[in-house]
Order: sequence, then structure tokens, then C-alpha cells
Amino acid sequence: MIIDVDSATVAALSVVAVAFLFGVLAAPYGLALELPPVTVALAVFAGTAGFACVMVPAVMDLVPEAAGRRARWALLVAPRVARIWRLAGRTATGARTALLVDRSSAVVQRWGIRPVALLAPVVGRWLVPVAGIALGTDRRRLVAWAVAGCAVWAAVLTAAFDLLLVLVG
Repeated sequence: MIIDVDSATVAALSVVAVAFLFGVLAAPYGLALELPPVTVALAVFAGTAGFACVMVPAVMDLVPEAAGRRARWALLVAPRVARIWRLAGRTATGARTALLVDRSSAVVQRWGIRPVALLAPVVGRWLVPVAGIALGTDRRRLVAWAVAGCAVWAAVLTAAFDLLLVLVG
């Protein structure tokens, strides 16, 4: 017996699968399938949030605690090394990297995991479990912030790509 399934349902499920595999960049794919933007945003959110809910705990379980302790130690030492490196002068090799490390560590120390998890759907989904290991954060909080980031970016990028398609085509 063959189940009669609407083609729009199959298209939406394919957007969920593409979003699980490739992230928020599945929004143009869903719009190219001529799905409504709300459906695309929900499907992209379902795929990216599913990835966060499955992969963050799985990756964090695979990394030994000793590696997490070493990463936390490096995060404490890196800003000091970066400041010393910057004192060497602007022409020193790695001065820009030292500045980036110094500024990003200040953001992480001030705000914690929230900005990393909120930006992860755009800058890299694997950043969330890595940051969670390095910062030693609670998995539930980490996944919750990652899912919130998925919701925000799915809506924003779907609206942006839809507007781009309206303006171009």
C-alpha cells in the first residue's frame, strides 16, 4: 500500500533534512522549492534545532573530561599571552590574532556561552559543542541557547533570502 502524501509535505521534510545536514543555509533551498516562507522557516528551525539537540550532547559525551580541563586552562592563559604579545608591537607576527584572542576572551568571560550559542547557526554549528567543552557549561543551558539561536537565524535568514528573491526575481 502506497501512502498518499502531499508534495508540499515531502518538500518541507526535505528542507528539514537539508537543514539538519547543512544548517540555516537550507533556507534558499526551501524557497527554491516554492514553499511559503513561514513553512521554510519552521522547517529550517526543525532541522537545525534537531542537529543541536542530537549532536551537542553526543560530541560532549565523546570528549574526555581531561581535554575539557586543558581547554579551560588554555582559555584562562590565552588572554594574558595575547596581551604580552601585543606589547611586542603592532608589527610583530600574530599581533592581530593576539588582539582577536584578547577581545573574544573578554566577550566570553563577560557573557558566557550565550553569544557563542546564538551565533553558532551562522558561524559554525560545531562551535557550540566545542565551546561547551572548553567553557564547561551545563548541557541543557547550552542546547537551549543553541535552539534559541536556531530559531532566530532560521527566521532572519528565511526573511532575508525571501526579500532577496522578491527584489531580484
